[in-house]
Amino acid sequence: MATVWLTPTEFAVDLGQLRDAIGEVRNYSGIIGDRCSDITAALQAVPPEWNSPAGDPFSGLSQMCISQMNSLTGLLAEMIHRMQVTYENYLNAEQTNHLKNFR
Repeated sequence: MATVWLTPTEFAVDLGQLRDAIGEVRNYSGIIGDRCSDITAALQAVPPEWNSPAGDPFSGLSQMCISQMNSLTGLLAEMIHRMQVTYENYLNAEQTNHLKNFR
């Protein structure tokens, strides 16, 4: 396998781009979380209004949907956290390297 040499520019992490990506994911995560809350409220409002044999399985189905939406919002929160930790790690490394190289 041939050796590939990267220039410092090609190797560098674009911290600004990562920071912006974190902001975008955080923004859309909030929007998704709000919509999930709206859907949860709508699903929870149905059972008192639907009193029939056909409505019986709805409760289980709605709980499954709510559980999946909670998993989704939890996953998005975990992604944001991991992205933020990665950003901070790279930022600290870059600052440390900068200080070492320019003493």
